[in-house]
Amino acid sequence: MAAPTLDMERSLAGPSVRYLACLDEVGRGALAGPVSVGLTVLDLTALVELPDVRDSKLLKAARREELAPVVREWAAFCAVGHATAAEIDALGIVEALALAAQRAWHGVVAAGGRADAVLLDGKHNWLQRPEESLFDLFAPASAAPVTAGFAAVVASAVDIRDIPVTMRIKADMDCQGVAAASILAKVERDAIMAELAVEHPAFGWDVNKGYGTATHKDAIRQLGPCDHHRRSWKLL
Repeated sequence: MAAPTLDMERSLAGPSVRYLACLDEVGRGALAGPVSVGLTVLDLTALVELPDVRDSKLLKAARREELAPVVREWAAFCAVGHATAAEIDALGIVEALALAAQRAWHGVVAAGGRADAVLLDGKHNWLQRPEESLFDLFAPASAAPVTAGFAAVVASAVDIRDIPVTMRIKADMDCQGVAAASILAKVERDAIMAELAVEHPAFGWDVNKGYGTATHKDAIRQLGPCDHHRRSWKLL
């Protein structure tokens, strides 16, 4: 399989596009734990190849751990955002992805970063605003497993949903910026699941990371779901 390149990122450079935000998500299909979005911002006027990066799914855990600090040094700005299982239940997975992306973006903005364009993995633009957005849902009348930290994101001066988006199927395989974002997201989410496994060792999250393995499902049958399971999902 060919290694990811910076060809796509370079093609998006232009007079009005210097900083490119590259996003990828991790944990979308899990039964438990957060969904996480990694974000790297590349300065398209000063691109440097990072040939060792691959989509996080293609790398062993030890290699991802080695590459994460390299990616953080390589990107102009970077961050990871998360949305909890309770927020996924309350908002649905698409809006939870957007919430996690907003949190990552807020981290970039807080560090002085910006972006002129977004490169997003996949064919469905989950950053696009639906008719009823998570901003509408985050209201005093709403039941709010949506955490208070989201208030800071709403207050952010620049909304990532207002930045032009380019979609790229298999961008995590083809594009270094997106592959790098996937590594950051995977490393952070795996660490979260390892911490949660200490609280709930029976579910084996330190190994399965919240995905629907046979042993994980057996534990759900025996013990029932806990607070970190996505209770709105078909768990079994």
